[in-house]
Amino acid sequence: MTDRASFSAFIEATVQLFGVLDVLVNVGIQYIGPFVDESDLDTDRQPAVNRGGVMTGTKLALAHMYRRKRGHIVTLASVAG
Repeated sequence: MTDRASFSAFIEATVQLFGVLDVLVNVGIQYIGPFVDESDLDTDRQPAVNRGGVMTGTKLALAHMYRRKRGHIVTLASVAG
């Protein structure tokens, strides 16, 4: 979700396969375990996905949805989000 080009390619492939993009469901990630054991990579990855990835996906999806004047974006959140 953090690679804009990859996310864009996924959305374009979805539109190509189904003809439209009606729904985008955003989800996040959370490290499970003691905080002291969480790697720096995991610490950095969580906000990158939970905030940055969600925003990127939403922007890309809205570009398709605005053209059609319809669509739904659902963002699931947790305590980690």
